[in-house]
Amino acid sequence: MLNQIDSGAVISYTNATGTAIVAGDVVVLGLMCGIAIVDIADGASGNVSITGQYNLTKKTLTDVVAMGDILVADDGVKVITAGTTIVDAVIIGRATEASAATDAEIACKLGL
Repeated sequence: MLNQIDSGAVISYTNATGTAIVAGDVVVLGLMCGIAIVDIADGASGNVSITGQYNLTKKTLTDVVAMGDILVADDGVKVITAGTTIVDAVIIGRATEASAATDAEIACKLGL
C-alpha cells in the first residue's frame, strides 16, 4: 500500500507533561491512551505502544471489573478504573479478564 506509514502499533511521543514517564506507564494521548515502551524524560521523545494487551494497575482495590468493561484514565492521573460513565475520562481499552476487588492489576486490551 503506497500510503501506509507503518503497522501503527507504536508511535513516537514527545513528553510535555512536566514529569518523567516510566516504561509501562499509561500515556494519555489526547482522546486515546498508550503504554510507554521506554522511560521518557520530560521534553524527550520515546516510543508508546497503542495496540496490544497489558497488565495495568487498578486505581483502587475496591473496583470490581468484569471481562469487557471499559477501562479509563481519569483526573489526569495515569491509573485504571472501570466505569460506565466516561465524562472527563479517556478510554484506555477493555478488560480482557475479570478482576476482583482485591486484585491490584487488570489485563487490558488497548483501544475499543
